[in-house]
Amino acid sequence: MKISWSQIQDASMRAFKHYLNSVSQSGVTATVYDEYRASGARAALSAEDKAYVESQLMPEFQIEIDKIQNGTTGDFPSIQIRDAAGQIAYSTPTARRPVATGEQAECILFKGWPGEDAGRIQIVVKPRETGRRFIKDLFDIAKASSIVGSWKVMNPVMGSTGPDSAVLYLLCPVGDQRVLTLLGLIRSKLENSLDENCRTPLGLVKLHKGIFGLDLPPKKIQQECLGMREVGTAGGVIANIISKGAYYAAKYVLSQDPTKTLAINNILKECVEQVLTEIGWGFSEGAASTFTSISTSSSSSSGAATTLASSPATASSAMTL
Repeated sequence: MKISWSQIQDASMRAFKHYLNSVSQSGVTATVYDEYRASGARAALSAEDKAYVESQLMPEFQIEIDKIQNGTTGDFPSIQIRDAAGQIAYSTPTARRPVATGEQAECILFKGWPGEDAGRIQIVVKPRETGRRFIKDLFDIAKASSIVGSWKVMNPVMGSTGPDSAVLYLLCPVGDQRVLTLLGLIRSKLENSLDENCRTPLGLVKLHKGIFGLDLPPKKIQQECLGMREVGTAGGVIANIISKGAYYAAKYVLSQDPTKTLAINNILKECVEQVLTEIGWGFSEGAASTFTSISTSSSSSSGAATTLASSPATASSAMTL
């Protein structure tokens, strides 16, 4: 997977500055994750769209939730629930769980072909297109493709305002030729529904208007290299890449003579690139070329990076924060 340094550079610099101020690694990662969410957020709904989504589409979604909870749907989907404390829970075909007062059914999850997720496609549609027909269209698309391992459809409120209306989890990387066929299926069903005004979420690749992609490193890599507990989330992958790279850079800079002139942008880019290399990724713009002396070893399964070995930096610009 190739991602754009220019797209994540500012977020990486902000994370780097947090580490210089001794902010905890988990705290920085959470901050970057919030930036990811904000980067894909859409404009506030108009009063008319908000009323339509809440009065027409949310009741439709609730009907689908009730069918699942009552076991009257034949495809055995699950429900992702956000409880009052902000924690995620699930109601599954084998362990039904009611949505209590103060909780929210965030999305419906469907299982397709078995296998480990290797990529994901996020689909963003216009607010008035997030109802029952959207669920059916996604179901038809996923069932027609052998590379969709699972998929989820957000509730209409979240699907109208958040960074995705639905997510397809793929059994192959986004760059696989079979994804082109899948994109054709999506466009044939949803072309007029796709939101052309949404922004590309931090670190993701735009595949078409309202369609964005990201590869997913193997689960073991997400857990052991990136330190992720909840694997498979685009925001989690991007936030942990940026946070770990910024940590490497800050540890190196803080180990140097404070009177030395350091090429901070180059150091930061190479440190983030080093994390990308650890997971088999890279930058689409090419490698950093003026700073090549950082040495790190593998991180622990908790995701904490090890101390950097001290080595001279290339002096090309002053350390300006």
